[in-house]
Amino acid sequence: MKKQDVDEAVKLAREYDVVVLCLGENSLRYTGADQTAGENVDRDDISLPGYQSRLLEAICNTGVPVVCVLVNARPLDIAYMKEHAHAILEAWEPGSFGGRAIGDILWGRVNPSGKLTVSFPRNVGQIPVYYNRKPSQYVRRYFNSPSGAIYHFGEGLSYTSFSYSGLTIDKSVISSGETVTVSVDVSNVGDVCGDEIVQMYINTPVCRVTRPILALKGFKRVSLSPGETKFFI
Repeated sequence: MKKQDVDEAVKLAREYDVVVLCLGENSLRYTGADQTAGENVDRDDISLPGYQSRLLEAICNTGVPVVCVLVNARPLDIAYMKEHAHAILEAWEPGSFGGRAIGDILWGRVNPSGKLTVSFPRNVGQIPVYYNRKPSQYVRRYFNSPSGAIYHFGEGLSYTSFSYSGLTIDKSVISSGETVTVSVDVSNVGDVCGDEIVQMYINTPVCRVTRPILALKGFKRVSLSPGETKFFI
C-alpha cells in the first residue's frame, strides 16, 4: 500500500454509509507483500504493519462509521482503533471459510459469542501483559498511559446483552479436600437470541504458595432467547 492508495480509499469511503475496513497481518508467503506473521516470523513492534495505521486514521477522519475486521496472529496495538472505530471484529487467522464466517457475523446471520483467549496490551512497551499474573509481578505505573490491558482475557461482546444476578455459594468456609457449589442467574436482557460464555474466576489472597490475582477455573456456554433467564451452576 502506498500513500496514493490511502487517498483513493478515503475518496471511496466518503461515498458510503458504513466502511468495513479489514486490517492486520500477512501470514502467507509469496503473495507479493511482506510476511509479517506466521511461523518463525517475530516482530519488535505490534502496531499495524505498513500504511495501515495511516489508512485507519484517514478513514475514521471522514466521519463515516467504521467497522474494523482484524486479521492477525498475535495481539496488536489497537488503541486508536478502540477509540475511533464503531466496532471491532477479531477474526484471528480465519482460514479458508473465514470470509463466509465474517460475512455471517457482519450481516447479523450469526450472533458472535467468542471471548478473548489472550489480553491485548496498549502498546509494545506494556508486554508482557496477561490476566493471571502473580500479585508481585510487573506492577508498573506509566506516566503517559494507564496500566493494564486495553482488552482483557475473557472479554467479548455480542448483538445482545446479558445480566447476572442471584450469585450464591453454598459454603462460606471451605476446608481442605472439600468442594463448593457456585450458582447464578443469567438473563438475556437484549432483543435477539444469543449465547453467553459464563466464566468463573477465583482468587486466593492468603496462601502458603503465591497464587495468581485471577485464575479461570471453569466456563460454560448458555443459549438464551430475549427475556429468558437460566439458573446456572
